[in-house]
Amino acid sequence: MEQGEGRRFGIETASHLDLDAELKIWFSGETQPSVMRKFNKQVNIYDSQKILAQHVLF
Repeated sequence: MEQGEGRRFGIETASHLDLDAELKIWFSGETQPSVMRKFNKQVNIYDSQKILAQHVLF
């Protein structure tokens, strides 16, 4: 993803302790997310969120 392409993203979990999560990414002008990925406990979704925040929210 090029810097500035992604406009917003969100992570959904059942609870903070739930290790299964879904990541959604919206691009400019979209009402529905273009990217939707499910993660399980093998991936730390909160680390992924930090990386996205550093590159998407400029």
